Amino acid sequence: MTNTLSSQAVVPILQVHDLEKSFPILSPFLRRVTGQISAVRGVSFTVNRGEAIGIVGESGCGKSTLAECLVRLTRPTSGEILFQGRDVSSIEGAELRRYRRSVQVVAQDPFESLSPRMTVRQIISEPMVVHRIGTPASRAKRVVELCEATGIDVKLIDRRPATFSGGQRQRIAIARALAPGPELLVLDEPVSALDTSVQAQILNLLNDLRRDLGISYVFIGHDLGVVRQVCDRVGVMYLGKIVEIGNVHSVLDAPVHPYTGELMKAASALEAEQAADLMSIERLAGEVPSPKNPPSGCGFRTRCRFATEICAEVAPGFKAYGEDHLAATHHPLRLTPLAH
Repeated sequence: MTNTLSSQAVVPILQVHDLEKSFPILSPFLRRVTGQISAVRGVSFTVNRGEAIGIVGESGCGKSTLAECLVRLTRPTSGEILFQGRDVSSIEGAELRRYRRSVQVVAQDPFESLSPRMTVRQIISEPMVVHRIGTPASRAKRVVELCEATGIDVKLIDRRPATFSGGQRQRIAIARALAPGPELLVLDEPVSALDTSVQAQILNLLNDLRRDLGISYVFIGHDLGVVRQVCDRVGVMYLGKIVEIGNVHSVLDAPVHPYTGELMKAASALEAEQAADLMSIERLAGEVPSPKNPPSGCGFRTRCRFATEICAEVAPGFKAYGEDHLAATHHPLRLTPLAH
């Protein structure tokens, strides 16, 4: 059983099947390939139209590489990315340009993602120019509309990004991503570089835009509180694989996989300490194994207090622990799998 969740009542806009992305390891002197790093390993999930799905995990688990594959900044090694039923994992040229018009990305750091030499007007209109959308007059009108929709003062659109705060810059980045009229946004930790108070404003904006535009999100993050606020479903990623996926409240309130349970415990400990980033998962104990040589069987077994011999011998498959909740583990934290 894969970890693809779907419903007859909704229409999938994006379907990812067994996605893999590996990078060669080159020797420093002879430049020969000596191995490979498996950054994304057999990832599968579905995004329904108008839905927001979060992908969470520690640094180095493959989240950002997955995002790059989805927007085709990098080409997957194998697997399928079906956008509206069509495989876009290997398209090039004009087909790839059309796909990128429909699937846009908002990067993590608004201080680096915006050109310092362009004005806000130029930054937002650039995607429309690249994709040959509209006339100069219609593009100018849409820039104003997008500024109003994202909370940017229209009087300031002829200024450059350096004169804006981090939150305002991220609003500009969101407006730019919306300019060509995409149906899906891939948001790669879009608020992690912002202050907590500013984060709330951007998250409220993203919720409002999804409600008003019917757009879909893939939200890459490491802050579980942020993901809970924005997403309908969440996939927990570990060492290149999704190990648990389902309704965001089901997964985060009653986790099944031991790794998800440890993430929630770490988040609770931080909350008790009243840390600035209350729900961060970057302080989970133990070292993540190297993707150059991942453990046999279950990848989490080297850090799992429930690990037994079977964990080293057999990679666990997905089992259902609710109507919209799947996990891949030999030692579930709660419930029993549904009968099939």
